[in-house]
Amino acid sequence: MHYIEPSIDCSKCRTAYPRRKLKCPSCGQVGVAKIYKYVPYSERSLSILINKEIWCPKAKSLNDPFEFHFDLTQDNIDGIPIDEKSVENAQEMAKESGVICFSEINNDILMWSHYTPHTGFCIEFDRNEENDLGNWDYCVPVVYNSDNRVLTFSTLQIQ
Repeated sequence: MHYIEPSIDCSKCRTAYPRRKLKCPSCGQVGVAKIYKYVPYSERSLSILINKEIWCPKAKSLNDPFEFHFDLTQDNIDGIPIDEKSVENAQEMAKESGVICFSEINNDILMWSHYTPHTGFCIEFDRNEENDLGNWDYCVPVVYNSDNRVLTFSTLQIQ
């Protein structure tokens, strides 16, 4: 399995550039300027709007048992050996990280039904240079391979 970084075609100059970048390197046009969070109606979700703070659960509390599970197909990176214990430690550290998932789409009926049970709302967030959402080092796109397995995951890591 080979990882190919997803790209985005600039809507202004049609230059292809890495999806994790906020702006087109040729013309400066913002690529994915907005992302969305589907939430059920609750005190916690209203608090996002009122207090402008968002809660990030630990990865280990998410409902997908395969979340943050990864298998390495190689035994070294640039000649440095990878041992099984290191992989286990990395997985455990990832599971302790705070994460939050967003969507680039604000009108998906499946997202509405799964995350809001049709009684919630969708919050729009701006991606810009002043917040971590504009930095794919903190907020990375989900990438699937041809087997529909996740290669990377959307996270906003809170330090």
